[in-house]
Amino acid sequence: MPFAEPKDDLVAAEDDEEDPEGLMRSIVQTLVLDRNARSNSLPYILSSYLRWMTCTLFEPMARAYMVKDFLTLRCTISDSLRDAAMLIADFSGMLSHKSELTLSTSSVTALLEGRVCSQLAWTESIFACRPEAYRDDAFMVLAHVYESRFLHPHSGVRHTPAMDILLSLITCRPMVFEYDTPMYNQKDSARQIGLQWRIGLPDEFLVVLCQMNKLLQEHASSIDSILIDHLEARINNFEPRLDRTPDSSLYVTRLMVQECWRQFMYIYLYMGVCRTNSHDVRVEKALKHLIKLLNMIKPGRLPDIFLVTPISLAGMAAHHERDREVIRWRIRGVYEYSWSDTYVRNAADILEVVWATADGENRPAIWSDLRFACRAITGIV
Repeated sequence: MPFAEPKDDLVAAEDDEEDPEGLMRSIVQTLVLDRNARSNSLPYILSSYLRWMTCTLFEPMARAYMVKDFLTLRCTISDSLRDAAMLIADFSGMLSHKSELTLSTSSVTALLEGRVCSQLAWTESIFACRPEAYRDDAFMVLAHVYESRFLHPHSGVRHTPAMDILLSLITCRPMVFEYDTPMYNQKDSARQIGLQWRIGLPDEFLVVLCQMNKLLQEHASSIDSILIDHLEARINNFEPRLDRTPDSSLYVTRLMVQECWRQFMYIYLYMGVCRTNSHDVRVEKALKHLIKLLNMIKPGRLPDIFLVTPISLAGMAAHHERDREVIRWRIRGVYEYSWSDTYVRNAADILEVVWATADGENRPAIWSDLRFACRAITGIV
C-alpha cells in the first residue's frame, strides 16, 4: 500500500507544535531546502539555529533577531566564517531532530571538533608570542569588569558573572569574583544581566543568589534578622517579566517555572543562609508549594529541562518518599538523564547522595551535604 502524502493542515500542526511562538515564520520567511547552493545557505543556517533555539532556550524569541543579524553578518564577511556557521548549523540540526543520535560517532561532530581544536591551537600560538602583554590586558579587564560592575553594558561579558554565580550555587563553592549588587534595580534593569532568556532564572533572583552566595561563603555565624527579612521580601515581592506568546499554555508554563525558582529561593535562604535543616517549618512549606506546582505542570521537554536546577537543589529538603519520587520522576524524564556525565544525570545523582547521606545518619539534610555530594559525583573540590 503506497504512503499517503501528508496533508497541509497536519504539517502545519506539526510545525506549530515545534514552533509555538512562530519563531521560524518571523525570522525565516522562506526556507530553501537545498543548503548546498551558496545563495540558499543563509536560510538553511538560520532555520537550523532557530530550530535548535526553540528546543534549548527558555525564551528563544528574546535572542532570535540578534542571532539573525549575527549570522547574516558572518555569512557575508568571508567564506571561512560562512563555512563555520554551516558546520554548526548541521550540528544544531542533528541535536534538534535526532536526540537519540550518538553524537560522538558523527562525522559532523568530528569536523566541528577538528575546527575548534584548530582555533584553540591558533589562539594559544598568538598568546605565546606576547604572554606578558595579554596577561596584563586580561587583568585590567577583570579588575574593571567583574569586581565592581555586575551590570556590564556588553552582553557577552554579563554572561560570565551569571555563570560564576550559578556554578557557585550548584557546587556549594565560593564565587570566583566579588560583585556590587546594591546598584541593581529590577524595574530599570529587567532582562539586562542574566540567564532568564536561557534557563528561566529571573534576573532579580540571580542578584539575590549572588548576595546569598556571598553570605554563605563568608561563613557568617549569625546574620542580622533585618537582612534575612529583606531577602525574604525580595523573593516574595518578585513579579515575573515574561513576554506574552501566541500559545497561552506556553506562557503559563514559563510562569510556573519561575514560580518553582521562587520556592527554591526560599529553601536556599533558610537552609543555606540561615543554616536550618530540611525539617524547618519554613523549608517544608516551600517544598510543599514546589511539589504542588510540579503536580500541576504537564511533563515535557518544556518545562522539565528548565526545572532540573531548581528542583534538584530544592529536592534536598524532601524527606518523604512520595515527594522524592515526584522530583525523581521529573528529572529522569529529561532525555539527557539517559546519558552519563551530563548535567542532568549529575544533578540527579548528587541529589540521591544527599538523601542517602541524611538517611544513613538518621538526620535531616543540611545545605553542606551538597558540597560532599558534588565532590563524590563530579570530583569537583
